[in-house]
Amino acid sequence: MTAIDQLRRLLAILPQIGGGEAVPIADVARRAGSDPDTILADLRDLSDREGDPAGFVEHLQLFIESERISMAPTLFFQRPTRLNEDEWRAIELGIALLRAERKPDDRPALDALLAKVRQLMAEVPAQESQRAATLGAERHADVVAVLRRAMRTQRKVEITYQKGTSDAPDVRSICPFSFVTEQGAWYLVAHCERSEAIRVFRLDRLLAIKVLAEPFEESQDIDVEELMSKGHAFVGDPPERLRVRYSARIAKWIAERERGTSNADGSFEVEYPLGDADWAIRHVLQYGPDAEVLAPARIRDALVARLKQMSA
Repeated sequence: MTAIDQLRRLLAILPQIGGGEAVPIADVARRAGSDPDTILADLRDLSDREGDPAGFVEHLQLFIESERISMAPTLFFQRPTRLNEDEWRAIELGIALLRAERKPDDRPALDALLAKVRQLMAEVPAQESQRAATLGAERHADVVAVLRRAMRTQRKVEITYQKGTSDAPDVRSICPFSFVTEQGAWYLVAHCERSEAIRVFRLDRLLAIKVLAEPFEESQDIDVEELMSKGHAFVGDPPERLRVRYSARIAKWIAERERGTSNADGSFEVEYPLGDADWAIRHVLQYGPDAEVLAPARIRDALVARLKQMSA
């Protein structure tokens, strides 16, 4: 498989799932000329997206059930795209490769497009720099495969789970319903028998899984998108709130995808449900000096400690 093959599949996949409606994975694969496992692998690669510019790239929110998939609406393609020199060169190479494959009669239009791309490349500042953070999720192919089989056969699963706020893992019996990818992290939406409620579990905190013989009945009332609180996977008791102020320099980008409050100085404040202190620290650090934790105090203290550790 080449990168060009994967790009072609993604260009065939995304329009099918971009409307917000759940679509059978098998139908998406058939129209893309591929198979369901390859399609899911492509979307997993897309959700990883290592090297995203820090906070400035709109994330794609994918909902993956046992047999269906959908994508939440996004503003990503509704605002002007700013490309750096390497990205323009990638576009130039792609057009050149396409030109080589086309018949002579098709090449004049592609020549004109190449000329336009090269003109735009010349306008990119030579020393343009970009801050970047790697927020890609680790691969969970084996775990996802086991859980998908449990979903299809409607079997309960016993998991050993490490919560971010606990020192020791615990064991739970769950009924798995679907997956969610959010900002590079993979989550499992399931009914937790101990809590007697729907919960969202991060796949990278599943230490062990075991499919049980006991069946469960699939619920028809679960709205996965509704479970996402302001675009962040959180289900549980009323959480503590994380309040962050973003500088005027990046406020307009944050305001595109988060609900918050604009200040007179141009800064922008947002509150998030705080279920994981490590997530809060990682989130703020990616913006460097352009993000400040206003509350709670314990997260501010933890952030200061992390910065001292990093500079030691």
